[in-house]
Amino acid sequence: MYDIWEYAFMAGFIGEGVQMLIILATAKPFHQAVELVKIVGIPMMVVNATGIGIFMIMIKSIFDEKEQIAAMQAKIALDIASRTLPYLRKSCLKL
Repeated sequence: MYDIWEYAFMAGFIGEGVQMLIILATAKPFHQAVELVKIVGIPMMVVNATGIGIFMIMIKSIFDEKEQIAAMQAKIALDIASRTLPYLRKSCLKL
């Protein structure tokens, strides 16, 4: 399956393609709009889509790091509980 950055790249590429179509549909004179799209279309689509993909990688790594921190904290809590369990058992048996 695709990773999140691949979906982001495709969405960015398609979004930039739609923007190029809007430029062609609205700009006047049309022949100058075509020349502009020919010059900047592909580089703009690739660079912006790559930027969106990199941004999504950064966001995903932040969420992954938060998840790792939460897992580490849960492990510490379970370790503490495991260490205190023998003492709790002894005190419960004395009652």
